[in-house]
Amino acid sequence: MVVSTRRYAIAATLCALLVMCALVAVSPAARASGGSDSLGARSLATDWYFAEGTTRDGFTTYVAVVNPNPDAADVTFTYMLGSGDPVVRTHRVAGASRFTIDLSLDVGPGRDVATFIHSTLPVVAERPMYFIYQGKWDGGDDSLGATRPARQWFFAEGTTRADFVTYLAVLNPNNAASDVTFTYLLGSGQPVIREHTVTAMSRFTVDVAADLGPEYQGRDVSTVVESTLPVVAERPMYFDYQGKWDGGHDSLGAQSLSTEWDFAEGTTRSGFVTYLTVANPGEAPSDVTLTYMLGSGETVIRSHQIPSHSRFTIDVSADVGAGQDVSTTIKSTVPVAAERPMYFDYQGKWDGGHDSLGAVSPGDTWHFAEGTTRTGYVTYMAIMNPAAEAADVTFTYMLGSGEPLTRDHVVAPHSRYTLDVSADVGAGQDVATSVKSSMPVVAERPMYFSAPGKGVTICIDPGHSGHDGSEVDPATGLNVGDNTGAPDELQQNWDLAVKVRKFLEDAGYTVVFTKQNVNDYLSLKQRADIGNRSAVMVRLHHDPSGFTGVMRPPAGAARCPTSDLGRITVVDPEVAAQSDLLARAIAPRMGLAVKDDTGGTSEGNSTPPGHPTCLIGSLLSKVPIVCIENRYTTSDDYVQGLVDGISAYLAR
Repeated sequence: MVVSTRRYAIAATLCALLVMCALVAVSPAARASGGSDSLGARSLATDWYFAEGTTRDGFTTYVAVVNPNPDAADVTFTYMLGSGDPVVRTHRVAGASRFTIDLSLDVGPGRDVATFIHSTLPVVAERPMYFIYQGKWDGGDDSLGATRPARQWFFAEGTTRADFVTYLAVLNPNNAASDVTFTYLLGSGQPVIREHTVTAMSRFTVDVAADLGPEYQGRDVSTVVESTLPVVAERPMYFDYQGKWDGGHDSLGAQSLSTEWDFAEGTTRSGFVTYLTVANPGEAPSDVTLTYMLGSGETVIRSHQIPSHSRFTIDVSADVGAGQDVSTTIKSTVPVAAERPMYFDYQGKWDGGHDSLGAVSPGDTWHFAEGTTRTGYVTYMAIMNPAAEAADVTFTYMLGSGEPLTRDHVVAPHSRYTLDVSADVGAGQDVATSVKSSMPVVAERPMYFSAPGKGVTICIDPGHSGHDGSEVDPATGLNVGDNTGAPDELQQNWDLAVKVRKFLEDAGYTVVFTKQNVNDYLSLKQRADIGNRSAVMVRLHHDPSGFTGVMRPPAGAARCPTSDLGRITVVDPEVAAQSDLLARAIAPRMGLAVKDDTGGTSEGNSTPPGHPTCLIGSLLSKVPIVCIENRYTTSDDYVQGLVDGISAYLAR
């Protein structure tokens, strides 16, 4: 998956940060909460296409590839930009494992990008994205790739209503320009046609509302895309649903119409709204029968009629009532296209929406490249069994380590089954999944998350400096000089910081250090100034005497210069409160206790009566800060515990 936010980020350089800067107030880290969903792939393929993707500010785009083969696969990524000048990169994906790439590492920032993937072995690929759209609507979406271009694409969902923005993204992988016709189907049954040209080897984007024009605002709209050359089309959307749930979702188009559409996911629980959208571009009206399969094994059947050349929307709760987890089969008297958009406030904390194209039939095999059980993410598998007998379903999970896990489950007849993936694989795993069933089923993978957005910066302070110093800060009168620490501590702190940086960057964070080399000297004031431009600051220390803990500045902590006891600097109350939350998120994951900051530079400094003491570096912080003391270790579990704790704090 995900996120987070959770994959790879370019470490920011420190040169500009070493300039003294003004202190800033504590503010929450930018993060994207929401959900995404994808139908599984029916088979592996060597080619995968994605029309959507961007590395603009506020967006993080990944491609996740699962290689279920025993041998490694060489995967070539051809990125097509608006300019028509492709960028080509190659990556190796180990056998029986999952691989993820942040597209900004390959194409740089500020690019709209479509992607063609070719692999030496059959694989499955998905494209998760996380975003803060125009600085106001945060969320994420995900799409399975197309295995081939086509001359026709069908989209059931779309709208030009207020607080919704609908785009169509078209990838032209050909060496010649393609003329593309967009036929918009409205509830009125009167299509609107627009034409565009997409240049060779490029990505093209249409704002649907702008394309339709002002006379067609406030309409729900389905779309038929027809091209003179084979292309790939997706439909990303961003929204503020009813003024309460913001986010976005995306769907690959259908390459053909069908008289059957199957959806494994759907719910009418509190905090969820599930719709089914059906596009009928044909000349004849359609009678559709919907068979809803509930978790109990009960089925509910409803019928609707859809006029020709039109779009139709069904609120699932109106058909099945409230409080139901539901899978759906749609059968139509004429070929149609169907999708299932959902909007939600997941467990009262993560709001957003997701959407999925339906399957045209059940199958016995499904593949998913994306999924994670990292902190701040919940990944489910939704299985619909439309058969009259139970299905034995085997889930094979492929992790980044290349060590697959296999678990078996039984899905009752005529029912919907939901599995929390973390129950099968445990926490802290990026996971791809293959589903094998004894009976034809339909499988989807809904995910919910609160992921720190790209650009969330974590400051790591490898404790101590290359020499002892004594400096008076004019602003506070405090001695902010630093020292070399205990024997070997300087290098040990640096070694741990380097490993922490790698784990944080793998989790999608931008990381800054307070110094560029192990022996650099920076005062405690300089270190605080650098940290104050980050979301949180973590100071790493080692204590050979055995003192351990995740320390944070206690409320009311203060220091003053010995020469002027009335010149008191008190820790910011919000910093103290947030630092306590940060420490309590980190400590249990590292096997340490939460403790108060103590000691620090004493030469020229004193603690005023009535106040607890505090480390000078923590006292000067304007962002949540902790200082970690422990005997020297760089074990993976120890470092991952720190990363998971930071993520848990930011995902609150």
